[in-house]
Amino acid sequence: MFIDNIIIYGESMESYCCINFLLSSGIKPINIVFVRPSLSKKKEFYVPVFNDTFVEKKIHDILFNLNIKVLSNHELIDWELNDSGNVKKLIFETQNYRKSIECLCCFLYDKKMVNARIIKGKYYAEIIQFIINLI
Repeated sequence: MFIDNIIIYGESMESYCCINFLLSSGIKPINIVFVRPSLSKKKEFYVPVFNDTFVEKKIHDILFNLNIKVLSNHELIDWELNDSGNVKKLIFETQNYRKSIECLCCFLYDKKMVNARIIKGKYYAEIIQFIINLI
């Protein structure tokens, strides 16, 4: 059995651009699985991709009408490799269940976030290092 799912994971502009690229490259929409991570854990860092819920809803309506599978509130927790060392399956988790999806390939665009406390700590460390160098 040939697996032809292409999984795009993430809630970022890159993930939507990837979907557009796949469609413009002739990939059938039915083979695209767009998995959106849960944003509840990341709320303090989250900035909506489109900065407009109306636009976001319209885009998701378009994806639905194209028959692209969209899964929301799924966290990527693991993957499995085939004998060649390539990803063959991604494993996701929601509040209620785990779901594994076999795939031909995957694109991972999870948000890259920086905690403000880390930046502040690095800033203070640099100030202290500067003062030590002056002494």
